Amino acid sequence: MNAGVVKFASDPDEANKIKGAGLIQIAALLGNETARNLIVFNYPRAASVRAAATAPDVILYAIDLLAKRPDAAGEFVSLANYFSARGEIGTFAKVIVDVVRDDARLREAEQLDGLFKTLGSVRGGCTVIKLMILGDAAIDENDCSDKVKAGLLAYATAKGPIGLESEALDRGIELMRRADPTP
Repeated sequence: MNAGVVKFASDPDEANKIKGAGLIQIAALLGNETARNLIVFNYPRAASVRAAATAPDVILYAIDLLAKRPDAAGEFVSLANYFSARGEIGTFAKVIVDVVRDDARLREAEQLDGLFKTLGSVRGGCTVIKLMILGDAAIDENDCSDKVKAGLLAYATAKGPIGLESEALDRGIELMRRADPTP
């Protein structure tokens, strides 16, 4: 990760910035919290980060950070608003649903409440989840309602985990094996 940060932050060549972001992405896939934070923070701002990290990965990282640290809400909202502004809030919401299926922490009432409170700041965030889970396309005053939370919890429990985090770890290990060992 450190070699990636040096390349990303100091190299003026865009190709090398992408390589640096790719090294940070490997660390993020392996679960490094600092790397995940760097990817989430820089994804809306830097094309080189977007070239190195997929949208589902960065959304996974943002939710993981939010579950670990409530102070990560600002980065989460910034990332969500980036996807919303691009008309990709559906992608964002789909990954949220998948992560809730995978992550037992997010099925706890306090964590789920925190996630929905944060989503309330994102245009369309809860509305798309409501449509996906409940099939309800009506836009209400409070789409982040207890009914939507309960629907998401029931859906996640019924569908079970899909293994996003373990798949990310497997990809990270494979990319680390293939990475150039010289920074």
